[in-house]
Amino acid sequence: MNFINDKDFPIVFVNIEHNKYKEHSHNDDFKDFEKLVSRQEKFILINEGGTPDTDFKHSREEIKMVNNFLRTNRAKLKEFAVAMIQVEPSSLKRLAYKPFQNIFEKFWGMKLLIVSNLPEAIQMANNLLTKAEQTSK
Repeated sequence: MNFINDKDFPIVFVNIEHNKYKEHSHNDDFKDFEKLVSRQEKFILINEGGTPDTDFKHSREEIKMVNNFLRTNRAKLKEFAVAMIQVEPSSLKRLAYKPFQNIFEKFWGMKLLIVSNLPEAIQMANNLLTKAEQTSK
């Protein structure tokens, strides 16, 4: 199963639901992320899947893969990945994830923004991409 859909690049749809895919191998996901940053163009990730599960525990192998990926790609992510926009209909869950935003940004090098629906996410993504394009000129 592919978690990254880049057919609407620079808006990239991802599906991050750890509990649903415990047996999933992440090698292809990291290759897809490497392809995204290798384009050397600004992009936005939109996750319509479940909100990131802060209680989920990654295996040692997964942690090693993430660390290797970040060691190689952190600078590129910071330069090209403008933000991850999380679609979360529940206002209570959106509020609960506010403190996680800073941790996410420090770890991944991109902002985590949380909205209530997909149209809002797409509008926000377009606005952020326009702003990023203007500031890079």
